[in-house]
Amino acid sequence: MLSNMAASAPRWHGIGPARWLGWVLALALLWPMSRFVWRLRVRGAETLPRDRPYLLLPNHTSLMDPVWVALHLGRPTHFMTSAQLFRYPWVAALIRFFGAFPKMKYVKDRESMATVAALYDAGHTITIFAEGQRTWDGRLLHIGDGLGRLIKRLDAEVVFARVTGGHIHQPRWTTRMRWVPIDIVYEGPHRYPESLSAAEITADVGKRLAIEPHPELKGLTWGRRLAEGLPFFLFGCPACGQLRALAVSADGDGVGCSACDAAWRMDLRNVLRGTHGQADLPLTEASDLLQAHLGSPPVANRDRYEADGTVLSGPQASVGRLERGADPVPVAEGPIRLDTRSLHVGDWSLPLTEIVATSLQVAGIYQVRTTDALFQLSPGQDSTYMWSCFLEAWRSSSAVALRRPPGCPPDPGTRSQPDPTDADSGDGAPRPHGGEPG
Repeated sequence: MLSNMAASAPRWHGIGPARWLGWVLALALLWPMSRFVWRLRVRGAETLPRDRPYLLLPNHTSLMDPVWVALHLGRPTHFMTSAQLFRYPWVAALIRFFGAFPKMKYVKDRESMATVAALYDAGHTITIFAEGQRTWDGRLLHIGDGLGRLIKRLDAEVVFARVTGGHIHQPRWTTRMRWVPIDIVYEGPHRYPESLSAAEITADVGKRLAIEPHPELKGLTWGRRLAEGLPFFLFGCPACGQLRALAVSADGDGVGCSACDAAWRMDLRNVLRGTHGQADLPLTEASDLLQAHLGSPPVANRDRYEADGTVLSGPQASVGRLERGADPVPVAEGPIRLDTRSLHVGDWSLPLTEIVATSLQVAGIYQVRTTDALFQLSPGQDSTYMWSCFLEAWRSSSAVALRRPPGCPPDPGTRSQPDPTDADSGDGAPRPHGGEPG
């Protein structure tokens, strides 16, 4: 069927009149919001190809990124989207209609890679968020070499979409939205020379997509309860390192530490302004300071770690086994403890060597994948982000080559992240194609 789309791509872009009409109606409804609610400020859209395939590569700052980057393409696009979203039937139906197709994270998903190749050959635009997940603080997450291999294999034209402000409009750690302008800069089309390796291509993509995490905000801005939800991400005090010590103030705009009395007020640029003699801290710096307190790999309590090897513990958690298209099947419930070798919940234990990957999904759902199973971990009142940081760090084979989950406080210059295009794609050599997607 996809091969038959190519002939009609210039007029309908291969999607048929029904979906084309849906796109037109969606644009008509969303365009006023783009001007007056999101206040999108766009540059470079006039250079985008209208009649040939390309890969659109945006950075990922917000749940709204797929809408924002698609509004100005002048044509429909397909989206590589987390398979987690397809677990909900009505969501799956809606996003499929607008061109989404699933990608299983942390595994070699040959089906999704075949879909990308078929769509590209048929003359389509495919949007791939190179980082694989949204940023926590504005910094670009690690991009795997699988993206470079895919670009080489397709010999693809690429367009970069650099979104600034989405992580401030609604930070990943809160449900609150702020009224700030969103800037989108399209760059391309660009085709990489065959002489570049997959790693070199990936590195260049990262350079082109990086943004300033704390940008100057021009024009009218507004927000309230700016610190609400912050302890989910900043799960310890950046001043003293005490875990679970930060609490949001009554007005929602500040956080304070119950252990050392440090306090800050959050501003719209995600900068913590010190109030009790504390220095101002950009959120990125606060995150790095917390990591420095915890060490690498992180330890919650050094005395207990020296006594019995416990890295992190909590009073209550539950584990469920996930089957395709079904709710989690209960596996264990009880106190949770992580040591240097295993994760323990009640009487259930999982050796860290059996963990293939971990993933923090939409709504804070934390998944742990082994070679033969997928589990969902719910650590009670604790931040799933905190547990993801500790578990991913300690499952690593070496503290020197430490791998971290998306957005965890990094070692300088490093940041680990799932590869959205991880698949067997040969050696990256270009393949013949017949041409010329959250």
